[in-house]
Amino acid sequence: MHRNLTAILESTAYAFILIVTLLLSAVSNASEVSDSYQVEILLFKNDTNTSQPERTEIQKPTKLSKALQLQNYDGQTPMPAFTLLPRKRLKLKNEEYALKKRSQYRVLLHIAWLQDIKAPRESQSIHLYAQALGDPHSIYTLPPYNGAFPWTVNGLIKISQSNYINLSTDLIFDLGLMEEGSEGTTPMLYSMKQKRRLRPTEVHYIDHPNVGMLIAVYPVKAPHTAKKTDSQ
Repeated sequence: MHRNLTAILESTAYAFILIVTLLLSAVSNASEVSDSYQVEILLFKNDTNTSQPERTEIQKPTKLSKALQLQNYDGQTPMPAFTLLPRKRLKLKNEEYALKKRSQYRVLLHIAWLQDIKAPRESQSIHLYAQALGDPHSIYTLPPYNGAFPWTVNGLIKISQSNYINLSTDLIFDLGLMEEGSEGTTPMLYSMKQKRRLRPTEVHYIDHPNVGMLIAVYPVKAPHTAKKTDSQ
């Protein structure tokens, strides 16, 4: 009887230790799983397509002023959320180089930032815009926004997470004027309003006849400052 009791106690103790070990392991693994990501976007125009601009009236995305505004990096550490990363931390450099080698493509914007990806109801839209064509260095920064300025790209993107990482875009591309003979000129306006599921670390191509977007999200373990909630 004494031996049986001892065996039961030893078995119970072993089971308890095993459960505690598994729980600690689960907590440790959970702490390594982060909702923080580096989001990187590369926007470009495609001059090989000669399709006509969209004839339907393109509505400017609403609530731009309520969206999160990305900030240029000022050297602050740790890196605040929704702040543009330095150019050296961009991961799609090879893709940018390949586009620039071909005359039919022109890169409009290439930026990246850190953010926590939340559930759809908790996520906020991010305001994206790019300067007029011509300045090759402007693709890596965002100047102060002026609603009256004719931006090459202007609109919203939203990244959220449920069972998947979800992307929603509502962007307008203003690529100048198209000559139409005796009829004069027509604004080259195109919209990119799409939804897509994203896989971490994979480069995704958002297709359009006249413009394109490459986007990738990379999990990061390095901590950054508290999430930004105030819009400008």
